[in-house]
Amino acid sequence: MTASEFIAHVRLKPNCDLENTRASLVLRRITRLCDTATSYPDNIAADMNAAAYVCEHGFYLRFVSPIPEQVLSVINSCFFVESCRLVRDESTIPTYLTPQNNLDCPEEPATDALATSFLHEGEHDDEFMGILVKFDDIIRSFSQYAAEHEQDRTLSDLSYQLTQMADTLRTAIAFSRLEPFSRIVTRLRKAIEEYAQQFNANVNLNIYENHAEIDRVVLASMEEILKRLAKMCLRISLKHSEERKAAGKPDEISISIRIEFEGATITCRSEHNGHAFDARSVGLMAQARGMLTRPLETYTEEELGSLALLPHFLGSTRQDRMGDLYEMSEIGTILQRVGGSGSIRNTKQGTVETVLTFPITFIALDVVLITINDAPIALPATQIKRFEAFDKSRVSFKKNGPAYVDEEGAAHTLINEAHTPTPLAANEPRIAVFLDVQGKNTVLGVDSVEGYEHAVIGPLPPTIGHHLEKAIGGVGYLVHDDGMIRTVISARHLLQAIPFTEEAS
Repeated sequence: MTASEFIAHVRLKPNCDLENTRASLVLRRITRLCDTATSYPDNIAADMNAAAYVCEHGFYLRFVSPIPEQVLSVINSCFFVESCRLVRDESTIPTYLTPQNNLDCPEEPATDALATSFLHEGEHDDEFMGILVKFDDIIRSFSQYAAEHEQDRTLSDLSYQLTQMADTLRTAIAFSRLEPFSRIVTRLRKAIEEYAQQFNANVNLNIYENHAEIDRVVLASMEEILKRLAKMCLRISLKHSEERKAAGKPDEISISIRIEFEGATITCRSEHNGHAFDARSVGLMAQARGMLTRPLETYTEEELGSLALLPHFLGSTRQDRMGDLYEMSEIGTILQRVGGSGSIRNTKQGTVETVLTFPITFIALDVVLITINDAPIALPATQIKRFEAFDKSRVSFKKNGPAYVDEEGAAHTLINEAHTPTPLAANEPRIAVFLDVQGKNTVLGVDSVEGYEHAVIGPLPPTIGHHLEKAIGGVGYLVHDDGMIRTVISARHLLQAIPFTEEAS
């Protein structure tokens, strides 16, 4: 180890699972601060056998950086890191033996193992993407050559096949990164229960699972953020307990978490009845820092809430770090690392909603297959409450649009009545689909419901995606085994696409 090199020994918190993913996240976070950075075990994100080693010994990061203190600070700031210390003697590092190693062979010195494992290679996913980029370059050159020889049908066919192969490879890499959302649910519940005991708080937690599968890097960041969010909610709510009582809120703090598919992004909505969000304070702070481009009074609460989740919104003084908003700024920093964004707002129901948006390439989730005017459509299952046989006699027309009265006498906005200005207007609906969208009572009339399916959803191409989203709330597509393509719509986007969005009364 040269004078400019450092080796950090990192241990993760007990029972955090996803050890490979979390270790690779730590490596990814320090890369931008280092000239070189590698891990031991090598290719830790892809080598599933390394998880046992990480659980027992932790993992090691060798790095060269002009700012090593900042690198160590970033490692220690990771929510799932328990400890980090510099290694002075390489010979103390336990050797990692893969299952293919002959365990009866003499153990190699740790320094030799490090020499072979700390190669300047990226993570497994990055290697795949690097190969794919080179493959794309070759295809591009081949396609240009084929274009210059238009008469050669064989060249044209080969160019088309290569392009398809590259797309298949790109899709396969994205699919290999998907992990079920349910993997973090148990740990979220356990962490929030521990926070409740720590703060002596009474907490009612609801996590709406929908069997979605998300990119594992996004999933790990989502878990870290949600844990921080819950802890912040409890701490601030108990700090302002008298104000909560004065506002008529119960002693029990309710926290709900749900995720929604939004095409090229996935949205995580966390809602709690803790202390109200002080948007005015955020606005005044942003104004004092010269961050506002127009008068403070013209900003909405949601816009000010997005400022609170900007990375490094607060300063670095001790007073800043002690404030209630510091944790929000830290959450914003984590969110930015995965290309996400967020906002906070107070709802009409007296709760505080935090909306976190993460970019994705693909997602796997449960959808309901329906047809409207013989057009095949899919709808995320989490947006559906129930089904009823459609009865035309229950349709009435109010000043804010057509309404449908259910069997219990409650009125719901019928969002695709035959005369509604939308391509999804149902001429002869047979089934009423009751939707669960942003607390609005809404109904979608459909021809048929073909059943449920757990499907991989891809975002619509930009050329048609914007048009479909604006027209029918289209956010993605799925491909059936027989090759048929079905558009996936979001009820929330469909509500925004139709002129009336007020709830029926």
